[in-house]
Amino acid sequence: MGHDMLRSSSNHRPRVALCPYAGLRIVLMTLGLVVAFAASQATADPSASWDDYLDYAYVYSSSDSRALAARLNGYAREIGVPLDAWVERTLEDREAKGGEEIDHTRRRGIAELLQYLATREPEYLDQAVDTIDVFEDPNSRHEDRYWYHYIHAHRALERGSESEFVRHVLGLWVDVVVPLESPFETLQALSLSQSANSGFVSALPYVFENVARLVLLRSQEMGMGRGLDPLASVIRLLADQRVGNHPDVIPVDATVRDYLERIISRLEGPESDGGSLTFTLVLFEATKAHDIARGLLASHGLSDETLAAIHAAGSAYGRAIDLAQTPSGQAAVYTRVLRQMGEVFAAKQRLGVDPDVEIPFTIEGALQVYGMLHDSRDGEWQRQGFRQSGYESYLESMRSLWEEIQEATLNSADYYLARALEDPARASDLTRNASLLYARYLGHFQRYALADATDYVPDSAYFAAYEAARGYGDAFVAYGVANPGPAELQLAVERYQMALRAFPFDRSLWPALTTALERRGRANDFLALARPLAEVVASSRHASAWIAQDGAGTPTISVFKRALGQELVLMYMGFADANGLSELEKSLDELRTRRAELSRQLEALAARRDAGTDPPAAPASADGERAAVKFGTSESRRIARELEDGSRRLAKLDKQISARARALPLFRAVVEAEDLAPALRSQRQHPVHTLLRRLYHEG
Repeated sequence: MGHDMLRSSSNHRPRVALCPYAGLRIVLMTLGLVVAFAASQATADPSASWDDYLDYAYVYSSSDSRALAARLNGYAREIGVPLDAWVERTLEDREAKGGEEIDHTRRRGIAELLQYLATREPEYLDQAVDTIDVFEDPNSRHEDRYWYHYIHAHRALERGSESEFVRHVLGLWVDVVVPLESPFETLQALSLSQSANSGFVSALPYVFENVARLVLLRSQEMGMGRGLDPLASVIRLLADQRVGNHPDVIPVDATVRDYLERIISRLEGPESDGGSLTFTLVLFEATKAHDIARGLLASHGLSDETLAAIHAAGSAYGRAIDLAQTPSGQAAVYTRVLRQMGEVFAAKQRLGVDPDVEIPFTIEGALQVYGMLHDSRDGEWQRQGFRQSGYESYLESMRSLWEEIQEATLNSADYYLARALEDPARASDLTRNASLLYARYLGHFQRYALADATDYVPDSAYFAAYEAARGYGDAFVAYGVANPGPAELQLAVERYQMALRAFPFDRSLWPALTTALERRGRANDFLALARPLAEVVASSRHASAWIAQDGAGTPTISVFKRALGQELVLMYMGFADANGLSELEKSLDELRTRRAELSRQLEALAARRDAGTDPPAAPASADGERAAVKFGTSESRRIARELEDGSRRLAKLDKQISARARALPLFRAVVEAEDLAPALRSQRQHPVHTLLRRLYHEG
């Protein structure tokens, strides 16, 4: 349509004056609401017209397609004319009159856009573009330029043209927002921003909302995953007291302010790939898809619907990782996708099913990203995407990525071990899969968890190292590897030692070390291997300070500290279990009984010996009592030897009784002490994690 067919209205009136419903602005103030009186009319209202509703289309044009279609149908019932029929009528009128007023042209373009938004039929959008192109002149009125850019931005999204989309959003801002903001502020200061004569200036709060929804929501709905970074400045301006800052016009809870603030928070944080709006939006959408999958996993298990949602989330994360240009962005993606991997393996183990779940990521990739971050710690970290967010964000990114690496590793390995118990035929392969996962984490731990790495490695890494080291040992000693080789058993022994160094407060781990040594024929080496580990705890300054301050877990820590300082208790911990405690206590009673019997015998011998130094006693009486032994006889010498030997035996029994009397109560206290592992396993921020780090490096 050419410009020569348009006629400007010489007596153009403000839209509010044209509208027969003076309260329309108030009723239509939110984008998601349908006008109650309009939608409820069953018969046509002769005073209503499409002109009125199209003039206020900026109020509801950002509604979702279903709500918008319902709204348009309600308007059609009220007016008595469907929107497509109205569009056709305007074309007929234009042909009959040889032209039309620009207001009619603009309204028809808006109507065609609304038909597209309600039906998602691109044909309507093409018609809207053809209609609105008459306003391509930069000197057109602000309202006309708004719809010109807004409609073209939608077509750019439909065609997947990032450059065109950015051009029209920026054009809308420059041609409409910039020139209208000052008049709007003036009208606000005079309390006239919503007066009948304020014109399109009063629409500015809706313009802010529509632009925010267009960039943040619609672009992602249409799959635009590249080229949006030039709009970051627009998003920051919208967040600066624009969107959601006019509650008298649009209630705050009807705006996208909360969503916008979350995007801004990420855009300025470590999860923006160095401040990329495109990456931030794509990752945010991937996170939403992940949340949907997580909800289905909790409610429907690993159903087909859940698997489809998991696949969708994985694909979304895949798009995000393809966009990432810095280790900060890569870490943000891996931190989330590893969490999903851990959730899937935990669900498989819990539900006892093993569907094929495709997540296009590996733990190895996350380890590589952590390595890149770690290598940048000496001044190069800013170049890795943290220039805006700062050093603390860099450290937090490293720690968060580490925690997800450890959780995904442990969940995956636990799943394989659980499957090994359920499937003996494949137990050997499954346990070796688990051992490979454990070994990879332990290699990562030993490389980076150094004494001076407090900033880069989370405290929970040390308990995770215990779990991985113990899991590795258990894979070859307690699970389904039928014939582990000598090298595998030796490595299991070494892993148990590492586990004890990382977490010495696991009572069942000490006998596990003994079992591994027995499999190697080296049970006698237990004390030589365990004593140095026990001495670290028994003499620990950090443990003493922790107990003095009554830190978390003090009762258990105190018991172990005292118990590991006694060699006999350590032997009990290595060779006895809770079931054998009563036998040990019974043996102590037996020792006491033996001592009492020996003591009585020695007393009787001593009495006979002492009687021989007195005047000769009478012969033995009829009841069989022994006669006194005369000093210097062979009998007296025999009694002397028995007394000497008995004294040595009595002293030895006293030592045994004394040692066991001290050790057994401590061993019982160890057996009955609270198990700290469940709390540490479920709480990454548990205070005892800090003590474990200190103990590990103290040794």
